[in-house]
This record gives sequence, C-alpha cells and structure tokens, in this order.
Amino acid sequence: MKLYGYTGKVLSIDLTHEKISTISLKEDTLRKFLGGKGLAIYLLLKYLPLKLDALDPDNVIVLSTGPLTGVLPFSNQLIVASKSPLTGSFAWSRSGGKFPQMIKRSGFDAILIKGRSETPVYLWIDDGEVEFRKAIHLWGKDTYSCSKKLLQETRKEAAISVIGPAGELLVRFASIKNDLYFTAGRGGIGAVYGAKKLKGVAIYGTKPIRVAYPERVKNTLIIKYYKFLTHRKDDIRKIGGLERVVDLNRIGATSVKNFQLTHHQGAEGLIRDLCKLSAFRKGCDECPVECFRFARVNGMEVKLHPEAVAMLGLNLELFQAEDLLKLLFLAEKYGVDAISAGNIIGWATEVYERGLLSREFTGELELRYGDCKVFYKLLNFLSERRGFGAVLAEGLVKAAKIVGKNSLKYAVHVGGLESSCIDPRGRAKYALGYAVTDVVYSCLDFHFKETPQEQCVVEAVIDEVNRLNISNSLVICPHLNVGASEVVEMLKYVTGWEDVAERDLTAIAERVETAVRMFNIREKLTSDQELLPPRWLEEAIPSGPSKGAKINLEDLQYCITHYYKLRGWDDRGVPLQETIEKLGLSEVYRQAW
Repeated sequence: MKLYGYTGKVLSIDLTHEKISTISLKEDTLRKFLGGKGLAIYLLLKYLPLKLDALDPDNVIVLSTGPLTGVLPFSNQLIVASKSPLTGSFAWSRSGGKFPQMIKRSGFDAILIKGRSETPVYLWIDDGEVEFRKAIHLWGKDTYSCSKKLLQETRKEAAISVIGPAGELLVRFASIKNDLYFTAGRGGIGAVYGAKKLKGVAIYGTKPIRVAYPERVKNTLIIKYYKFLTHRKDDIRKIGGLERVVDLNRIGATSVKNFQLTHHQGAEGLIRDLCKLSAFRKGCDECPVECFRFARVNGMEVKLHPEAVAMLGLNLELFQAEDLLKLLFLAEKYGVDAISAGNIIGWATEVYERGLLSREFTGELELRYGDCKVFYKLLNFLSERRGFGAVLAEGLVKAAKIVGKNSLKYAVHVGGLESSCIDPRGRAKYALGYAVTDVVYSCLDFHFKETPQEQCVVEAVIDEVNRLNISNSLVICPHLNVGASEVVEMLKYVTGWEDVAERDLTAIAERVETAVRMFNIREKLTSDQELLPPRWLEEAIPSGPSKGAKINLEDLQYCITHYYKLRGWDDRGVPLQETIEKLGLSEVYRQAW
C-alpha cells in the first residue's frame, strides 16, 4: 500500500561491520506510534537488547522524524533517542535545523545506529547512499570546527550532526550539536555517539515528500499555519524564550544556588542585558517564528536557551551577561548539556561551601557562587575529564556517591537526570509530572498554568502529558499548542487517513506513555526511583514570592497511585496485561522481553 507523509523505511546502520540495511515500517505501526518519540520507543523496544549498558556497542541510537516533517512550517524537528548512560532509562531530546527534513528527503522516516567502529568515523548519507568515512582527523575537534569541516568534506547544503570532546570522552551528559545552532542535549546521548566512535553524521537528500492531498496541504494547511505563526510570533516566542525565565523568577519557581532559593532580584537585569546583546534570531527550518535568540560577542555566536541561561546563570549566581555567555559558549563548543552542567556545578559549589568537599579534592579550586573564572575552569575540566572534573563528568548521582559525606542529600535530580530550572514546591502539577513522567527532559514544554479547580491534578497531568506525546510523536513545535481537531485535519490531508479521529490521538498518546514505561521497567526502573530529591520533599522554600511552599509527600504519593490507576498500571507503576493488550502493545511486549 502506498504511504503518504511517510517513506515506510528506517535506515539501519551497523558501525561494527560497516553494513547498512532497511527496516520496513507497516502502516499499522505508523498509525499506532505516528513517528518521533513514538517511533523511537517502538524501535528501541524492538531492537535494543535487554538490560544492556548504555555505552555497550549494541546500544541503539534512533533519529526519528514525523509524518509532517518537511511538509508544514512548524514540523522540521526530530527526536534523538537512546538508552541513557546517565540514568539507564529511556532518553530523548528534540532538535531542529535542516537535519530532520534531510532524513525524510533521503528516503527514510528514521535512522537507527548500532555497533561500534574500531576507529573514529563519520557517516555521509547522500540521497540515501551511505558512506563510512574516517574521522581520525576530526577526533578532538569542538562542535563548531567539526561541523564546518564536515560541510567542506561533503557539501555545503548538507545537514550536520556532531559531538564535541565531551562526547568523545564519554561525559555522561554529553550533547549532540545539529546544524551548528541546534542541540539535542538531555540524557547524555552524545556519550553514546562517543562510545560508538561516531563523530557525526552528514546528510543530504533531494527526494520528494509525498502527501495525500497536495492542493489541500498547500492551499489550506501551509497558508493557514504560516499566517497563524506569523500573527502569533511574539506570543510563541515568549513561551519558549528568555521571558519565561523572568516569569518563573517573579513567581519564585526557578533555581538559585542549587534550589536553595527560587528567586533573585538580579534575574531581570541579567535577562535585560542578554536581550541587549542579542544579535540575531534563528528557528527551525522554514519556521517564521525564530524562537531562539543568539548573542554575538568577541567572535562567539551563543544560543540563549532559557533553561541553559537559568541553570548556568541564576543557579550559579552569575548576573553579568558577558560572564554567562562565556559558559554557554563553552558548553556548546565542548558538547555538554548546559542544564546538567549548571545543575552539577551548583551542587558541587553548595557541598564545598558546606565543608563536604576540600580544596585538595577539587584540585585547589575554591568554589563560590558568582565566581565565573572558577566555574569556567571547572566546566573545562569537566568537559575534558580532568581532575575533579572527571568526577563531575560521571553525572550528579555518581559524583555524589564518590564524594560521599551525605552530599547526595543536596543532589537535585529526577531518576538520575539532573533537574532543569523549575522548582515544583507548591506546584502539585509539576511535582507529579517530575515524579511519574519524563517531563524533566523538556520541562519548559510542560505548560505552567494553574489547574482548574474542577479538574484534579492527576487528570491535568495526564492531559498535558498526552498533548506532549502527540506533539513529540508528530514532532511539531510544542509551543504551538494546536487542538486535537486540528491535528486530525493535518493527518488526513498529509497521510490520507480518512478514518483518523480524536479518540485515536488519545490512544496513541497513552500507547507511547505506556511503551516508555515498559522500556524503563524492563531496564529495572523501580517506583522508589520516582521519589523526588530531599531538597524538594523535606525543605520549604525559605524566602521570596513562594516562601513557605513545600511538597506534601502524602498528597504526592496519593497522586502517584491515582496516576498509575488511570494509566492502567499496577500500584508499582507496572503496566497491567489488560492495558498492554488494550493499547495493542502485546507484540512489542513479547519482543521487548
């Protein structure tokens, strides 16, 4: 049967044997999982061996597009997914640039990479033809210089995905840089690239993307949403921009000094100064909104991602814009997740100030909040696994266990992943979201709004997670916030699925959530790993707009149990057999185990 919006193929690449093959996707599979995050978790459950170390050669990386990729102006994004070397669970990140469209125009819906090369390599995929190229001369290069070199060695129109030195050295929260300006940062998938000796991927494609109703897509969808995006440009920019940091600070909900505080009077001045230094904007390919600001200082082009600004800025009490830009640039250059880096440096500084770390242990670095020079050195050491930096490169939980002395008490993480900037104390929706979903991977996408009084927190979280699972499986901008009826219209015009209905979207969202749960249970996630860190559970916010706010553990545990029940999982969070069968996951379940 002819597919529209999809190619029906996954490019499978075996680095060990330098072999390629094609995995065929049935329409039924695509209807069940859509693409993006849904397709990624399906492929991982099917092709990743059970309970494998994340840095093992047989770990799998998936780069997955959606049915609207390359068709609509808000859909040029992809999901990068793998088993996390940081948490041992399902890791995923969303990234923009040209790369998503080039995968589709090369004739594939996704790329699956496994194995390990004996020596460093990069992949050159030219209109679907794969070439394994030596990358010894690129090993050790930073993300910027490597990206530019790959464009010279392949073609200037190609899309590029690379790692920096941090990924090569297996820093457990290493990131991936796509097309110079876009990052897939969370969960340490850059270290999985590094473990495979994969420096990067260059891809270029010219194949057409077929849609079921070209005239409707062109004259209805593209015109409609281009006008919508242009008209709502300022509003959408605020949702995903630096303004969000100001909003969070004003209500006392962002991290300062490793979540010891949640508000700082210097925050608005910092954001104002960063906006003054903003030189240009850039967005996902063909999107008119251009969400992201970039500063250009002393030859550096620095992305001003709100979560990175919050965690390397407010969290470390760095309120001089030029100082913060140096750290942001260094993180991008070396290829480390700025969110995790800001979190773990904030933790190290607190435990140093509490006397749990000595200068001898830190390599004579005297850690103090607000000291940009020391933080710059530490980020360098971390990215290069030198001295005390090698301890931090293992990730927050492992670093705390190495340090000992009760330092784990001050580690703010969710299931081993360093928390981003939003503090959930006094915000039941966020507390539950952090505890039982993977919201920590994209916390700014989780819409921060009060729950209507007539709607319970659990139902609100389920509704929001379902919405995000659909947007991340279509791989459309999460800030667009389109309704179910609009998604149905898009799918009908692009794929030709005339029978698709809103109830199908709910089933897909639930299926994706339960499939992720199955993966994490398979990899030995336990319900006690879903407990939030002591700082959030045991301490009230001491000052600021949210003074006195705390999490009621009894209420949270009740909500977790109720969430499990509504999802069709048992009281330990394990999906029930009847739920697996109802969601059409029986075959996946058998393959996964």
